[in-house]
Amino acid sequence: MENMEEKENKENEGFREMLEQSLAGERRRLRPGEKQSVRIVKITPEWVFVDLGGKTEGIIDRSELVGEDGSLKYAEGDTIEAYFLSSARNEKRFTTRIGKTEAGRAHLEEAWRNRIPVEGVVEEEVKGGFSIKIAGSFRAFCPFSQMSLERIHAPESLIGQKLLFLLMEFDGKGRNIVVTRKPLLEAERKERREALMNSLKEGMTVRGKIVSFQKYGAFVDLGGVDGLLPISEVSWGHVEDIREYLSPGQELDLLLLKVDREKDRLSLSLRGTQPDPWLTVDERHAEGSIRQGKVTRFARFGAFIELEPGIEGLLHISRIGGGKKIKHPGDVLSRGQVLDVRIERIDKTAKQISLVPSEEESLAGEREKDDYLSLKTAQTGSLGTFGDLFRQKLQGSGGKKKR
Repeated sequence: MENMEEKENKENEGFREMLEQSLAGERRRLRPGEKQSVRIVKITPEWVFVDLGGKTEGIIDRSELVGEDGSLKYAEGDTIEAYFLSSARNEKRFTTRIGKTEAGRAHLEEAWRNRIPVEGVVEEEVKGGFSIKIAGSFRAFCPFSQMSLERIHAPESLIGQKLLFLLMEFDGKGRNIVVTRKPLLEAERKERREALMNSLKEGMTVRGKIVSFQKYGAFVDLGGVDGLLPISEVSWGHVEDIREYLSPGQELDLLLLKVDREKDRLSLSLRGTQPDPWLTVDERHAEGSIRQGKVTRFARFGAFIELEPGIEGLLHISRIGGGKKIKHPGDVLSRGQVLDVRIERIDKTAKQISLVPSEEESLAGEREKDDYLSLKTAQTGSLGTFGDLFRQKLQGSGGKKKR
C-alpha cells in the first residue's frame, strides 16, 4: 500500500515539475534581437511559420528565405537561426536579417539597438572606407578597419558584393549610419575554430599552410586554427635554418602530434608523414663498412656525423685525437667537415650508431713512425740507413746483447 502511494506521489511530483517548466518557458519573454533556433512548420506564399518549442510559434517574411534564383532555400521541417524582432497581435515576428523586405526606418533602429544583422550591398569605395546600401534605400558607411579581419589588398573586389553588417551608429532618421562586419566575422571564425578543434584527433593527417616563422619552428594555418611545427619535426635530418626547407604560403600535409584544448595549442610534424629511415638503416649501412659523413654538431663526449638525412652516428672523443688526449672534439674537427668513417656498431632499437675513423687501425703505427723519423732528422740532419734506424730503436728500448 505504501509502495503504491509513494509511486503515485513521485508521478505527481514529476508532472508538476514538467508543468512548471512548460509554463516558465511560455512566460519567458523574448528580448528583441535574441537569437533562436526555430523549426519551419509551414510555408505560405507570403509567410514562413516557425515553431520555437513549448507551443510557441512565430513568423518570418517568406522573401527572406528566397535565393538569388527566386527559389526557396529551405523546406518544411528545416531548422534555421533567426532573430526576434517584435510581438504584435499575438504574433511573434522574426527575421534572419534586415534587407529589402524590412526597409522601414523603425526596423533599422531596432536592428541597431538589438545588434541584428543587416543585409547591405557594397556600392563604391570612398575616403576611409566603403559606401554601403542597406535595407533597399538607406546609405551607410563602413570604415576599412571594420570591413575585414585582415588588411584589404584589393578593395575593388568587394564592390557589388551582398554582405551582412551590424549597425555601429544610427541617428534615428537614417541619415548618419555607420556599419561594421568585424563582430560577425569574428563570431564566424570562432564557430569554425570550435568546430575544427572538436573534429581534430591526435594521429590524424591534416592540410595546412605556412603563415610565419620563428627560431623554434613555423606556425601553420589549418583553416581557422593555427598549429606549431617545431623545427625538430621538419625533417628526419638535422635542420639549422627552417627557411631552407619551407617558405611562407607553402601548403603541406602534416601529422597532428598533440591537441591541447585547455591551452588551445596544436603540435604538428612534417617528418611524421615520411618513412622513418632508422627502420631500414642496416640495409644501407652495414657494420664494418666505410661511409662518408658530415660533422653536424658537437657534444663534450664526441662529434655527431650525419651519414644521410635523419641518420647520425657518434664519433667518440677518444677516437678523434689520433691517440692524443683532447678537451673538445671541436679542437680537431669543424662543423660541416666531410670525412670518412667506419661503422663499428648499429643499434636500431636505440637509434644509435658508433663510428670510428676509417683508418684507425693504422693510425698508431703511422704516428710512431712519424715521431721517430722526426726525432732522427733533428739529431743527424738525415734519416740515416735502415741499420741506423734499427740500432736507434734497440738503444731507445734499452736492449743489450747477453754475454
